[in-house]
Amino acid sequence: MKELKKCENCRVEFKAKLSKNPLFTQRFCCVNCNVANSRRKAYRERGIKSNWAKEHPRKYNDLIMKNYYKNKDKWMSRAITYKLLMEKRVFIKKKCKLCSSPDELQIHHDKYTPTIKGIKKDVVEKKIYFLCKKCHGNKRVGKIKEQTINLNNLNN
Repeated sequence: MKELKKCENCRVEFKAKLSKNPLFTQRFCCVNCNVANSRRKAYRERGIKSNWAKEHPRKYNDLIMKNYYKNKDKWMSRAITYKLLMEKRVFIKKKCKLCSSPDELQIHHDKYTPTIKGIKKDVVEKKIYFLCKKCHGNKRVGKIKEQTINLNNLNN
């Protein structure tokens, strides 16, 4: 038996294999989502992020500041892009560029430009766009570079 369910990781609908025991019902659409969820669960159980940051605020702040100084252009580009979107000075289609999903969107920068003029230009050239959570995660680990290349070839 199969039933239409939403993946607990990426919220994509899929046909889940059902079992008499609810513990064995399929919860994820693919192996990648299952692995991502188990890693996140292990991370939460260890309490690394939340507890460590609270117990060591000075060290946590030093790490954040070190990352900021190492990647100033990225930080500025993200902040300015967010500000421009909130002020509605730039428009980006509110759906995933790769799968057209309107759920759990995240902004992806192909290029980090730290100026307002540069960001507006990047939006027009489609170097800043939305990706859903699943596609963004895959893009970061380089699993769908070929799909992106194919999409670019279709547009030209």
